[in-house]
Amino acid sequence: MAHSEDAPDHNQPMMVWCAMEPAVELDMPSALGLATSTKLPQLFSFTVRRIAAVGTQPALKTLTDRLGTTSDAAERKELVSGISRFVGK
Repeated sequence: MAHSEDAPDHNQPMMVWCAMEPAVELDMPSALGLATSTKLPQLFSFTVRRIAAVGTQPALKTLTDRLGTTSDAAERKELVSGISRFVGK
């Protein structure tokens, strides 16, 4: 997750996501924190979508807590998208 040279690779980010995805629901705040600090930009979006798919109050809290603390416009946009998916359920 820390190798920025893997970001443009077609397969590497997906392989990392396949390894990470099952753990997202187990500890959503930690997973979102990891996804925020990764050098693989797709992982943040994948993680937000996965947390939104959980569809529980703790999932919503994880997304809204992060929304309240980030100043990054791209992150805010992705988080709002995830929250709207949750609300749309």
